[in-house]
Amino acid sequence: MAHRPSLRILKALRVKVRGVDRNGQPFVQTARTKDISPKGARIEGLTCLHSAGQVIEVQRWWKRARFRVVWVGEPGTQMVDQAGIFCLEPDKNIWGVRFPPPGSVPASTVQDTTTALETATP
Repeated sequence: MAHRPSLRILKALRVKVRGVDRNGQPFVQTARTKDISPKGARIEGLTCLHSAGQVIEVQRWWKRARFRVVWVGEPGTQMVDQAGIFCLEPDKNIWGVRFPPPGSVPASTVQDTTTALETATP
């Protein structure tokens, strides 16, 4: 397994994604996260993303942030319609989750967030 720079938490959150498709047309699509971190996420249910390097906007409730697409799952694989994204606005936490302080949990640990990590969201 590749080294992960930060803790990833298994969490399915509904998000709205805005970007530009391969034909240069704007799109808005509903998707959900598979896992999240303070620096990014893995999202699924996207059919409009076409390549790494794209910049998209992800919205959770009323919070929005810009993300760069790091990878896009290939058709015919288990990762199809999934993408890894990295937040370009690191001071924003759109997830509504309070992450443990850096270094308090090994970065490779994937935790279930049914614990008290979630903050109140309307």
